[in-house]
Amino acid sequence: MWRERNEICFEDRSHCIHKVKWNCLVHLLFWCKKLCIVNVDQIVELIGTL
Repeated sequence: MWRERNEICFEDRSHCIHKVKWNCLVHLLFWCKKLCIVNVDQIVELIGTL
């Protein structure tokens, strides 16, 4: 998210909403793997802590 924000603010670039959403999902998956999350309740709890 920070990279997209910086590109919009400082480099006069923009990304389509689909790319931003995809990056969010990729980062969420990364953190789920790192935290060994295996069920939906844990994912909801993780999102709630953000």
